[in-house]
Amino acid sequence: FKDGVDPGDVIQGAISDCWILSSLSIIAAYPDLLSKLFVSSKYGKKYGIYVVRFFKNGEWKYVMVDDRIPCDTYGAPIFARCKDPNEIWVMILEKAYAKIHGNYGMLGGGEIDYGLRDISAGAPNEIDLRLLKDSASDEMFKMLMNMCKGGHIVLMGCAIASEEAEIEEEAAEGLLKNHAYSIL
Repeated sequence: FKDGVDPGDVIQGAISDCWILSSLSIIAAYPDLLSKLFVSSKYGKKYGIYVVRFFKNGEWKYVMVDDRIPCDTYGAPIFARCKDPNEIWVMILEKAYAKIHGNYGMLGGGEIDYGLRDISAGAPNEIDLRLLKDSASDEMFKMLMNMCKGGHIVLMGCAIASEEAEIEEEAAEGLLKNHAYSIL
């Protein structure tokens, strides 16, 4: 980490793992939660070894990774990275998440609620806004605002889900279909 973290630090790379990267962007708004993912970085500076954790199948799973990041022939990271080239927290977490799933390719396509659960141990809830009537969406908004005012941390992401559309197909207002977004 350099000069703290920011949701805008997360830059997607060559795979369609926006669902987990969106989750990382959301949790970056809560640095205390993000730092809890790093169990040990004691040997990070000297040896490039990190231990991080994810909440998988109802329990915390610990993953050890090194800081050797896959790069292209020009030395640029192939997968996700931080906006600041001197920060590596996004690359370390993505690498560890890929390791727990088998490889980077296994991260292509997923759902934000699963990503949020895996990084926060929270109970995810998916809401299809197309099914809500206006009064229900107003009530949902009031409930969320009351939770925030009550000191609860509400982690939210969204997507324009479409079975007919390609991944990251253009939609209205400059948004993409089948792409994950962070709500901050």
